[in-house]
Amino acid sequence: LVLQLSTAGGSLGKGWRALFNPGSFARNVWAYVTLASVVAYSLTDKSGMDLFRGVESIDGLLRAPIYFVLENALCYGLYWSWISVRGGVEVRQVLRTEWKFALLAALGTLVSYSLILYVFETEPVSTVVALRQSSVLVAVVAGWLWLGEPAGRLRLLASAALFAGLTLVAVAS
Repeated sequence: LVLQLSTAGGSLGKGWRALFNPGSFARNVWAYVTLASVVAYSLTDKSGMDLFRGVESIDGLLRAPIYFVLENALCYGLYWSWISVRGGVEVRQVLRTEWKFALLAALGTLVSYSLILYVFETEPVSTVVALRQSSVLVAVVAGWLWLGEPAGRLRLLASAALFAGLTLVAVAS
């Protein structure tokens, strides 16, 4: 949300007022939706892994990948149903030519998300979410330095605030 400040007239004071102005909700709606989504899927994942921890018939190292596959079976089933109804010509064309990269990305996602889910079994949700959000720091620096994105200083300020929050969560845990 702080990154929205840069589009509200150029000054930090105007940006803060615009951030909390009901009239600017439409401009910020996707930031709020993203925030709600992160909270929802993080709490869902934590609850799911807490339940899976009690399933002794599944080896501890396999719980996270199995949970990931089960969770995504529903999501991808809905996605491919939607794509089928809409035609999905572009998706099929890309998969025909880029299937190796798609498979590599899918395997990378399975491994990385399984690691997050595995940590959810033993750590507080706040710690995992804070660590997961640290990728924002990398994106801000890369965007500013290598892609020349505008409002670099404001984004770095927001990143510094995020980093301070991550540090506080780590120290408190």
